[in-house]
Parts: sequence; C-alpha cells; structure tokens
Amino acid sequence: VCVGYEDGTRSYRHFPSDSRILMNIKPVYQELRGWNEPVDQVQSWNELPSAAQDYLEFIQEFTEIPISLISVGPARRQTITR
Repeated sequence: VCVGYEDGTRSYRHFPSDSRILMNIKPVYQELRGWNEPVDQVQSWNELPSAAQDYLEFIQEFTEIPISLISVGPARRQTITR
C-alpha cells in the first residue's frame, strides 16, 4: 500500500500537486499480509480472515475515516455492516 512519497529530503503524506515536486518523488510502500481464503460468502467481520481485518483496520487508521460497510462481492447481499 502506498503510504506517502519522498524525494530524498522531504516526505509527503499526500500526493503533491506541484509538477516540479512530482518529477523527483518516489512512492513509499508499506507491505501488509495478504490472504488466500475466499471472502465472497463471509457475512460478518469476525468471519473475515485476520489478514483482511488487519488490512481494513490499516486503511481505516491511515485515512482516519471509519469503515462501516465492506463489500465482499457484486451482490447486494455480499455486504458486511460494521
């Protein structure tokens, strides 16, 4: 997951809009565990693989926005409320 950008001297949490800065920045990534278990039949938070829970918690903390709905497939019933 890209968590920011850096140019060797400065770090940026948000994508810079200045084209002069963009020419010299590189993304900073944070690796998270993946999961191989299917989640399309999952109906609750506790049924999600622990790595999926960790990923969603990371996104929630990084964006500072609570996650209240999780889609695990294209059907309306494939939604977990939190």
